[in-house]
Amino acid sequence: MLDIGSFDRKIIIQKSTLGKDALGGTTNTWTTQHTCYSFVEFKQGSSSSKTEDNDNKINSYQSINFTIRNKGNAAQGITGNSMRVLFPTNDGNVINNETQYYNIVGVSQYGGREKYKVLHTELQTNNFIQP
Repeated sequence: MLDIGSFDRKIIIQKSTLGKDALGGTTNTWTTQHTCYSFVEFKQGSSSSKTEDNDNKINSYQSINFTIRNKGNAAQGITGNSMRVLFPTNDGNVINNETQYYNIVGVSQYGGREKYKVLHTELQTNNFIQP
């Protein structure tokens, strides 16, 4: 069982909404749903590189679990559908040049009365061109 001191990394959780632009096309807008402290657990990572047309391209994959307290309406409303986690952030509110966007692929709960919520996320980079 985690203690409260384990929740030492601030994250931002955002939800995607689709809208229409002036020309009738769709636009994707991200809005902040919740900002909180989390326990960050790095799971697995892999990478591969290939050469195509004399360009060095790298595909990488990183899986991270973010555990948060399942307290309040904002935390309980996190379903993972069209949601992402921003980590790390500068003081929990400001997105900086090191911030990564982790897509939420699953959500699980544990602890008495679903005390904690685990956000299972993936960070995937495809065709990153290495200089």
